[in-house]
Amino acid sequence: MNWDAIGAIGEILGALAVFASLIYLALQIKQNTLSLRASAKHAATSRQLEYFDTLLGNSDLRTIYREGLKDFSSLNLDDRDVFLDAHV
Repeated sequence: MNWDAIGAIGEILGALAVFASLIYLALQIKQNTLSLRASAKHAATSRQLEYFDTLLGNSDLRTIYREGLKDFSSLNLDDRDVFLDAHV
């Protein structure tokens, strides 16, 4: 074998290594994206559960919430603020 053939084999092996690295990187990015989505869903669900816990534990807030869902315009300004704060 001459040096040109050895150089060509080295270049091919290097190209294959780069290609394998890119595939590995793409798989890691996909896995990270799925993990971030799951984490975001978990956080949103936790916030919703905390919100409903608050509603269940506070009858005044529950009444304002129920009335706001029926007819938001019937709420006074303070109750509107409470209703809107509960949705944030």
